[in-house]
Amino acid sequence: MKTIPEFLRDRQSFYVTESSDPTPTPRSVPVKRLISPATLSDLRPGQPGDYSDHRTAVDAVEEHPHWLDGIGIHIAPPLLAIVIRYCFQPSWTLYKPIRELMKGLSGYWERSPLREDVWGVIWSPTPVVGTEGWFHGNRALVYTEAHLNLTGETFRGVSGDPGPTNHERLAQFLKEIH
Repeated sequence: MKTIPEFLRDRQSFYVTESSDPTPTPRSVPVKRLISPATLSDLRPGQPGDYSDHRTAVDAVEEHPHWLDGIGIHIAPPLLAIVIRYCFQPSWTLYKPIRELMKGLSGYWERSPLREDVWGVIWSPTPVVGTEGWFHGNRALVYTEAHLNLTGETFRGVSGDPGPTNHERLAQFLKEIH
């Protein structure tokens, strides 16, 4: 997962995953055990020492490919997770308002394990309350505390090394979904 932007790489927020269902169906999300890259034991969410930086998590997966198969990130302030549900056209391209929102907010965006959804990790030092609502006919959810099992499936022209979050656009988005 080389797509993780610099603003996230050094955060002590990463964990690794183990798949508990080797044969998921196409519409299901495999249940994954969360593992600490620091201890290689079950992740204890209340223990900051169980998380690592991105490089350490990648190394753990590379050293144990028979057991570990992915990386995730713990979302906690000042990070936010924004999930937009069912936002692809029949051609599997994003609806234009969703793509414009992603570009306008900046942050790190990828396709979620549910193939019809996208999610983004946004940096917001201004406190935000988690919420949900509708954005151009799509369900939108904002989480201030979450665990995201990352897919690494980013969007060309949207992710990469984004600039700082556009706080005016974030405030406008939060108003729009209420």
